[in-house]
Amino acid sequence: MTKKSCDDAITKIYGYLDGEISTIKRMMVRLHLRRCSGCEDAFMFESRLKVVIRERCQEEVPADVLAKLRSIVTNEQNQ
Repeated sequence: MTKKSCDDAITKIYGYLDGEISTIKRMMVRLHLRRCSGCEDAFMFESRLKVVIRERCQEEVPADVLAKLRSIVTNEQNQ
């Protein structure tokens, strides 16, 4: 693999993981990952990191903060 193709794949990893890139780009990244073990390792690390963050970094938002945010959103929508 070339450095440029690896750089391109790596810059698209978060978009790939978040489902924010087009189907064509997803296919291109997937193909690159199948052919490049270094990029696949980076992808797997980022994928696992997202899971760990999602599972361990959850906090309950206090009710008063939610109420205040709802009020702000409602006020913005009514303007």
